[in-house]
Amino acid sequence: MINSIIEAIAQKLGAVYGQHYKVYTENTEQDFEKPCFYIEHLNSSQKNMISIRYKNINNFAIRYFSPQEHPNEDCHNIGASLFDILEYITAGGSLLKGTGMETGIEEGVLLFFVSYNMFILKPKEPDENMERIDVDVKTEAK
Repeated sequence: MINSIIEAIAQKLGAVYGQHYKVYTENTEQDFEKPCFYIEHLNSSQKNMISIRYKNINNFAIRYFSPQEHPNEDCHNIGASLFDILEYITAGGSLLKGTGMETGIEEGVLLFFVSYNMFILKPKEPDENMERIDVDVKTEAK
């Protein structure tokens, strides 16, 4: 599911910003071609809620590299737009809502954090049935 979320984020960014903005999903040894986005999966966790229901939490960072010599204004504008753009994505046939969104700038690079959480159902293994049971029932007459 992680790969489909990354793909959904990349498609959404590509649809909004077009072909002039590269979207990377793998870290490259070479410098990024600016302007560009780099999508990174930070971590995932899973909590058992009730019975077979689990909450799956997936945290991502999207970095934006501006082509401008003084990138802060550009990063502020892009960061503000990402709140709306990444609020909803469709991944694996499911509509996911972005939560815990935060943005900041470090050394001229925009950092945008978002979580996509979902509930999943894990099938429960069937209980073993008894093969045979013999029961003797006696009643007493009064």
